[in-house]
Amino acid sequence: MKDIRQHIKNVLVEENKNKKVNLVKQMIYDLFDEVSFIEQSTYDERPLLRIYFDSDDPAANIESWFAEAIYREIYEMTSGKVVVCPYWIFSWDSRKKEADIFIDTELLKYDDLGNVINESEENKNVSTSYRPRIPKPIKFFYKNFLNEEPIDYKGIILQPTYNEEYDVITWEIENPKDYSFNGELIKEVVVNEFRDFCSLTGLDFYGFHKKINVFTNMPNGRCYLNKKDNDFVENNLKNKKSIEFSVHDYEFYLNFNYRRNEIEIHSDTITFYTYGDVDGFKVDVKTKEKTKIDRYFIQELNEGQYEDFRDWQYDDFYYEIMEYLRQNPRFFESRVDMFDLDLQLRYKPSI
Repeated sequence: MKDIRQHIKNVLVEENKNKKVNLVKQMIYDLFDEVSFIEQSTYDERPLLRIYFDSDDPAANIESWFAEAIYREIYEMTSGKVVVCPYWIFSWDSRKKEADIFIDTELLKYDDLGNVINESEENKNVSTSYRPRIPKPIKFFYKNFLNEEPIDYKGIILQPTYNEEYDVITWEIENPKDYSFNGELIKEVVVNEFRDFCSLTGLDFYGFHKKINVFTNMPNGRCYLNKKDNDFVENNLKNKKSIEFSVHDYEFYLNFNYRRNEIEIHSDTITFYTYGDVDGFKVDVKTKEKTKIDRYFIQELNEGQYEDFRDWQYDDFYYEIMEYLRQNPRFFESRVDMFDLDLQLRYKPSI
């Protein structure tokens, strides 16, 4: 996400239309796993991106809903500086005039063999004469590519089982050495195996990938910490009896009583939630006036102050924990992973 945000800043400075289009394409691919491919043309003298995507949602309005979801996500991430909107909106909608890029969304449709039947014109120009037709590709993948054998991921064993009735492959995670692990990295190993299989056979990856990555014992939050690592995290947080941080114009001096923490992993983001009780005071750096905090002290931070508070979490509060977990290659992979930190402080006088 940080790389995307930096890319956004560069684009906004240069005000280059082609770079905006490339940025939006990259954001759509990065933010929406269901997108298969994108075509580019023009509409009303502005770029038009036709986005082909995969979904199991039977709703009749799924295409228009997905277009609006893309609009909202990009609008939020760019703070409204890059506006994409469905080309079909009414002319009185202000977005029609403001749009940098128009979009159209089309749900992929498949035949019985899993081949896309409404693929883009660009893809249709690719010869399909060498695409093999596999009657039961999931079963074929299991028997002939995986050879019905488990995958060893850095000492964690991924045991596949093929279900004939539902034509799916389920996986059981076996962890004989009790490693801490990131469930999304585990899933990525399986998905990449299937992606390689699709590349070799010409099978459409997006038509089948949901049938091969069902895990029967994936831990809650897609995260597992063994006792040693969990104790490190818990002790690190419990030992923070007091916390100090600076934001624009103020310094905070707080007593801290740790309550609990949670870790959740979604896609490439490892999110830490820590909950604790605090009381204390803040000091105006200019006047040196000391003021006791109240229950609204976080809500009263302005945008710049809250960014300072977030930066302090990365640079100080969570730093040792992040550095510790980065050493585990089964938990953190710098190529894909990033941390998102959330410190929930509840005001409780005289803790």
